[in-house]
Amino acid sequence: MKKNNTGRRNIPLNEMWKWYYVETTIHNVMKFFNYLETRPPILLSDDVVKKIYNSGDDKKDLDNLLSKLYRIDCDKGLNLRPDGTVTYLSEFQELSEGTSVNRIYYIGPMFRRSVNEPHKDGQFHQFGAEALGSDSYIIDIEIIRLGLHILKKFGLTDISVELGNFGCKECRPSFLKELKNYWNSSKQDLCNSCGDSFVQFKAESAECSTCKSIWQKSPSIFDFLCDACKENFRLIKRALSNLMINYTVKSRMKMNFDYYNRLVFRYSLTYARKTHYIGGGGRYDYLAQSITGKPLSAIGLSACIEELISILDKRNLFTEPENPFKVFVMATHPDLEITLLQLVQELHSNDISVIAGHTDKDSRNHIDTAISEGASVMIVLDDIRIRDGKATINNLVKEHSEIINLSAILTNVKRIQKSLSNNYY
Repeated sequence: MKKNNTGRRNIPLNEMWKWYYVETTIHNVMKFFNYLETRPPILLSDDVVKKIYNSGDDKKDLDNLLSKLYRIDCDKGLNLRPDGTVTYLSEFQELSEGTSVNRIYYIGPMFRRSVNEPHKDGQFHQFGAEALGSDSYIIDIEIIRLGLHILKKFGLTDISVELGNFGCKECRPSFLKELKNYWNSSKQDLCNSCGDSFVQFKAESAECSTCKSIWQKSPSIFDFLCDACKENFRLIKRALSNLMINYTVKSRMKMNFDYYNRLVFRYSLTYARKTHYIGGGGRYDYLAQSITGKPLSAIGLSACIEELISILDKRNLFTEPENPFKVFVMATHPDLEITLLQLVQELHSNDISVIAGHTDKDSRNHIDTAISEGASVMIVLDDIRIRDGKATINNLVKEHSEIINLSAILTNVKRIQKSLSNNYY
């Protein structure tokens, strides 16, 4: 894949079928789980950005958040969306009343800066799901299972779930106070970035080569959870165990954003002796309330499509689709181009895929082109045979050609299509 100037990779035309396959599978599973598709706006206003950090740990997190955004209009205060959750909530207007849960999903491009991982800087594609309106742990389990179901549909049967916790407004402040004390006592051993900023330490030290070992010895949120958070987490673990879903508990889990509360989770797998993460999510009740202005329980998941496709490639889990039946049609003289168009229209009307070649008096120049385009049949309209109402039809698969009446072209094409059907379908 060719890199563009953002460090991201352009999608080669011959690999687009992988994207269609992945996106179609996601659509099908979401529909199966009764999630409705939404298409949130691509722009995010400064007003929403302020609401994001208001729902986080500390207002000093604003600078860290802004460093991840692509600002496109300073006067109007507009940014490109960094993820789907925030952007959807910013446009959220309708909430079903009563006990109904609003289930939605999205697929689309997101834009995020990444200083520590330049290869992830720029545009990427994400799919995600959100369940709004219920604080039940049953919905937490549903979201976890939804992501697992999608990933296993692609053949990733060894996916494991990592569980973490961000606590709540009752217990998280005590944890953050202790974490900050730990940071103050460890500054001399941290790198310049993590040592100069508690926000940087909290957000990035888990992946910093210099500070990772220090982060792993930092206080654990599980030593500070209130009784309500402990009980919620116990119910989630019990349910996953009863459902035979493998999971591990991570006492220190770093997420892309700090707006989560209570449950956070990631999907992991191992290849090439390394642990790789394919998405994750968690509960974000405070963020939902901050952005919508109303009490709203919410949980969601998301995953990067580029990373998913990369893993499927490395594991050889893509089965390249077989070529559909195609007909290549060409004329040897400009006077025959109207006849060519009429033939193309007739074949299209009968659900037969057609490639129209350019006019050339020597049809032999186009045989390789027809084959490279995946055509099984090549029809040549030439000024000599057309006088007798005939054309040449070539079966490119069986390397056989014959001259037939123009009126019999459709019948012959269908006959060839049927004879080759075992090879294509």
